[in-house]
Amino acid sequence: MHTHDRVAFESFLTQNAAFAERIDWARRLASSDVRILIEGETGTGKSRLARAIHDASDREGRPFVEVELAGLSAEEAHERLFTSEGIWQADRGTIVIGGLLEQPAWLASKVLRINEPFCRERHNVRILLTRIDRDPSVVAPSLPVELYHRMPEVTIAMPALRDRPEDLLALFHGFVAQACGATGKRVEGWTEEVERMLLAHPWPGNLHEMRALAFAAVLAARGPRLSSGEVAAGMRAPCPGEQDGPPTLRDVSHRYARKVLARENGNVSAAARTLGLSRCTLIEWLKEDVS
Repeated sequence: MHTHDRVAFESFLTQNAAFAERIDWARRLASSDVRILIEGETGTGKSRLARAIHDASDREGRPFVEVELAGLSAEEAHERLFTSEGIWQADRGTIVIGGLLEQPAWLASKVLRINEPFCRERHNVRILLTRIDRDPSVVAPSLPVELYHRMPEVTIAMPALRDRPEDLLALFHGFVAQACGATGKRVEGWTEEVERMLLAHPWPGNLHEMRALAFAAVLAARGPRLSSGEVAAGMRAPCPGEQDGPPTLRDVSHRYARKVLARENGNVSAAARTLGLSRCTLIEWLKEDVS
């Protein structure tokens, strides 16, 4: 069972009309026991929305249990769900199950019928499901009849960060404020170069990636305003398989650094000062780009 601070729907700050409408829809559904499937890429806030639904329901204060089945065999998933770690622990509360619909139909069907009126093993528990968005190029398999009629009645899609451009700077500001509170450092803003970098980045890791970047940038900060070099220093190498996808913030940062170097007529020291980097770091970047 997870202990957590209460999550209010009002904490989902957004200027994106479509996302605001989905949050409002979730708020209206919270007081019912309707089963909900929350879909979205990794890092879009699926678990957080599930917590908000639980906290706004009559089950607030009761157990809130999250179980992730990704990578588990059917037997392992069954054991995790039907032991003290899973459904039993969520009695009279809410259980959030990730990856259930990727398990065999017999297991998904068994779980989804536990709160049906005439089920012999009925339990007083609300079921919320989460699922990572499918690759649109992959055709989804058809659902068996016994599972089709037990699917969640409502699906809420969490948008990727790249589809919320109007929210990017406000979200990054919030994460920077969190990082300042956690580290005791003082950062009040960032340069225009940083703003351009943030808006140009595709954010494949969504909120997880942005939070990690904000904390790394604040730790690297040498003044009250983040420089492009300090932000870029927080970037990790792309994950395997990402190299052929959209450019990472690291790619954008290095490309921008080369433009600054050209503007400074090849003067590495001057470019490093403009970027807020040490001369050695900029030289390492240049070496990486030609290796």
